[in-house]
Amino acid sequence: MVASTLVIAIYVLILVVIYTLIITEVVHKSIAALIGAAIGGMVGFLFGLFDAEDIVSFIDFRTLGIIVGVMILVEVSRGSGIFQFIALKAIKASGYKPKRLFVIFCLLTAFLGGIIGNITTMLIVGTLTVLTLTPLRINPIPFLIAEAIITDIGSLMTLIGNIPAILISRSAEWTFLQFTTFSMPFSLTLVLVVINILLFRFKDDIPKEFRAEMPVLEEMDPWVVVTDKKLFWKSLMILSLTIILFTTYDKLHLTLEVVAMLCGILLLFLSGMDPEEVLRSLDWGTVFFFIGFFVLIGSVERSGLLEEVAKGLSHVVGSNLLIATLLLILIGGLLSAIIDNVVMTLTLIPVVKDLSVLTGLNITPLWWALLYGVVLGGNFTPLASPCGIIMLGIAKKEGYEISFKEFVKIGAPLAILQIFISFIYVIRVFGG
Repeated sequence: MVASTLVIAIYVLILVVIYTLIITEVVHKSIAALIGAAIGGMVGFLFGLFDAEDIVSFIDFRTLGIIVGVMILVEVSRGSGIFQFIALKAIKASGYKPKRLFVIFCLLTAFLGGIIGNITTMLIVGTLTVLTLTPLRINPIPFLIAEAIITDIGSLMTLIGNIPAILISRSAEWTFLQFTTFSMPFSLTLVLVVINILLFRFKDDIPKEFRAEMPVLEEMDPWVVVTDKKLFWKSLMILSLTIILFTTYDKLHLTLEVVAMLCGILLLFLSGMDPEEVLRSLDWGTVFFFIGFFVLIGSVERSGLLEEVAKGLSHVVGSNLLIATLLLILIGGLLSAIIDNVVMTLTLIPVVKDLSVLTGLNITPLWWALLYGVVLGGNFTPLASPCGIIMLGIAKKEGYEISFKEFVKIGAPLAILQIFISFIYVIRVFGG
């Protein structure tokens, strides 16, 4: 249903106001989303676009199930020290060579980004990097900048690596295996390309040898960070089971949200931890942000605004897949450099659906174009991605300052390169 021009104009105004609140952080983003949901819902009621019962249908509870399940898994596992253990093992594996450690930390960041999510990975590896390198008298800034960039790329290995991947996979109805088969080779290749570029970029900033005494390094025991060995092995077992079930859930007639919630609850039960404490520590702000934004975008979609945007794009692209793919990657990438990529993903998903219907184009490459654009666009600035913001916070807490300009000089050219390579990859696979 396409509403009147007045209603569409009202929803444009609502989106502008809500995006402004999110970008400027005048209020918390979850509050901004809930405000948008309330106003969007009231406007819809007043103009007869939908009934109160329709509000519930706007909320994607399956996506919320995946997010909450993975949050529980990570929160319980983190209490065992398993992720810190993996990182210290990486230091041992480096042979105590800074540049080799740089590569290992980058690869570890990419791997964990695909398994436990880019945000959690940046929190764990970033903190460990600073706490490890500072006593060794190594400047952690090159490591932190590299990790913030690599985490986003590595998160594209699986559909649970970042929130846009979860959202788009749900809309595209991709299985875990379908996503991984297509995106993991691309992600790994891009990780290796970017690591080599960063090694060259930081060749004068990373010393050839550690400046600390070798006995100090050799005495670092990875098991020291394991606070609970029983929980360590339980976490390893359930995380492994989760990955196996994520790759085979369709053959077992399960769904992703069922796997995520079952494994999360199972680990919580086996851990013996206080459920109230674990649940309190989850990021409920993010959950309510999604609930609010699902309702807001559902209301906007009923107004016909997003359909009009899709019509405008369809006139530009016609039936040319190459132009459509390029436009979506550029729009997603450039807007995600300014606006939170989750916000952009939720906004553009209905546009992609309508664009495919209007032009008759294969929707699969359009989904990949959107995903790669919004995720890789987050590397333009340190504020364009949650990982960049977390990285700045970790550095500042430990007494290191990373300027906006310093990051952009490295991140922006790499973001442009990554988006270009992703465009070539999608077009090579699907034709254009």
